[in-house]
Amino acid sequence: MNTANFLTTEQITAIFRQHDLAQNPFISRLTTGFTNEVYAVDRYILKVCVNTTNEPNFERETFLYQALYGQVPIPRPVVADTSKTLLNKFYMIYPKIEAEPAGQRWHLLDDCQRKKFIEDLCRQLRRIDHFPRAKYARQFGLNPNPVWKDETVNGLFRALSTIQEKGILPEVTRKDIAKYIQETASVLEAQHLGLVFWDVQLDNMLINTRNRFTTLIDLEGVSIASIDYRLSIVRIMSERPHLFMSVEMESYAAVDDYQRLLEWYGEFYPELFDFPDLEKRIDLYELGDVLHHLVDWPTTKQLHDRLARILAR
Repeated sequence: MNTANFLTTEQITAIFRQHDLAQNPFISRLTTGFTNEVYAVDRYILKVCVNTTNEPNFERETFLYQALYGQVPIPRPVVADTSKTLLNKFYMIYPKIEAEPAGQRWHLLDDCQRKKFIEDLCRQLRRIDHFPRAKYARQFGLNPNPVWKDETVNGLFRALSTIQEKGILPEVTRKDIAKYIQETASVLEAQHLGLVFWDVQLDNMLINTRNRFTTLIDLEGVSIASIDYRLSIVRIMSERPHLFMSVEMESYAAVDDYQRLLEWYGEFYPELFDFPDLEKRIDLYELGDVLHHLVDWPTTKQLHDRLARILAR
């Protein structure tokens, strides 16, 4: 448990009094994270960035909540403070939404309800993909028209270099990875760029008591990317859903409940699949995910197993 990042009741109360939102609020802690802490505070949600390396993503999320509000169903912060005056961390506050993370109800749905949820989700993903990415790029000093192959390959080799510096993998494995990247990189030549909400794990969207999609949350997982990039997350969820679940929810991670995700994405957003060598592209995206997580979790068995499977394909 990440106790170093806890906020005290006194700190949270001071924040809400300063913004004239509550005097003696009822506070409950919703999530414990290495990047963000989330609290329910009376009628509001307080999200606090507790890792300074995540602050650029937090700022981008705040921008997107303001820029996309009214176009897609997302929270609308009533406070977004990056001054570090009242609290030495970035934070935002938005009204509580009467819904829960979809991952916590997915096992209760039937396939008709799941399919409808993905249909509604894909409608919103399209809208974000078509948001003027030049505006986003200007705001944060990014290239609005990157060469996707170069962007992805360079990211893979940066991650591999970090792994080498930390001595995480044997030299022979690192060489195999480098060879794999070089031999398959050409599959990334095709690109269809958008402002892509790629972190489509189910806990980043809300579902109501009627089992209908309501809201997208956690827009830190948004990048200027090729629109098929998100399919890596979708494929991993469909094959190993437990990787996206808390310990308390892992017992509900039945593959049968997730195995049609790619089929439904293909039905409601076919452009995501309109790339040659798509499986190899997704393999490269998943390789990036594995290398990224190995830096922080070098002994995790499932990461080494996934790496071996990718290199063997």
